[in-house]
Amino acid sequence: MGIFRRAIAPDGTTRSTPDEPARRLRAEITRLREEAERQRGLAHRRAEFWTKVDIGLGFPAALLAATAGATGLATANARIPAAPAALAAAGFAAARASCAATTAAEPTSAPVTRGRRRRAGPR
Repeated sequence: MGIFRRAIAPDGTTRSTPDEPARRLRAEITRLREEAERQRGLAHRRAEFWTKVDIGLGFPAALLAATAGATGLATANARIPAAPAALAAAGFAAARASCAATTAAEPTSAPVTRGRRRRAGPR
């Protein structure tokens, strides 16, 4: 590759050399590639965060639900303390489901359709 420069006319105006469009295209491709790498890193960090949130809400929900179920079934007197644990487990499960619904609604996770779209109605 040679050095790309703008040609300066005798009247002082600049004009593009034949290599100028190729240089601009290479610069744009480089910029797009760098932006894609940056976005990939951001997406990876977001995925790690939401995985931790999923585990952080799901594990206590399962643990509390199992404890509440076992406690409630053990004796009749244990049903009263088991109720708040069951409600807490339901709260954790609802929060976890809410987080999953939020991430599923993001445009990046929308399904990709292939082929032609068909028109509605008679043809």
